[in-house]
Amino acid sequence: MKPTMKALIGSCAILALVATTDSFARERNATITTGGGKTLNRKVTRTYDPATGTVNRSVTGVGGKTRSATGTRVKNEDGSVTYNTTGTGPNGQTYNRTATNSVDPETGTATRTVTGPGGNTRTGTATIEKGSTSEGEGL
Repeated sequence: MKPTMKALIGSCAILALVATTDSFARERNATITTGGGKTLNRKVTRTYDPATGTVNRSVTGVGGKTRSATGTRVKNEDGSVTYNTTGTGPNGQTYNRTATNSVDPETGTATRTVTGPGGNTRTGTATIEKGSTSEGEGL
């Protein structure tokens, strides 16, 4: 992967994607300048170990506050993928979350179900048109 920079018109954001020697590791740095001239920085680091299914993610945001999460990624027999995550928020609070993602290849419908703290569950769906493309991840 080559380091890239991308400017997004409207939000005045600059995204720097840092190349690593590990194809399962990513680091993204973003600087956003608001309409009022305030500059905000954000750094996201993610690693994935395919042998164990372990994912680690760390986000440092406004004011240098960091939140982190570690979890496992499991591919289910029906083709869906489940992530079991334990995280720590920027103020030290901890949480557990389970998210399952699936895509129906016939209809192109993607479904994500998340169960978070306190057992609260929410589900969202989106339909992906065949032949559509995406320019990458958002901030």
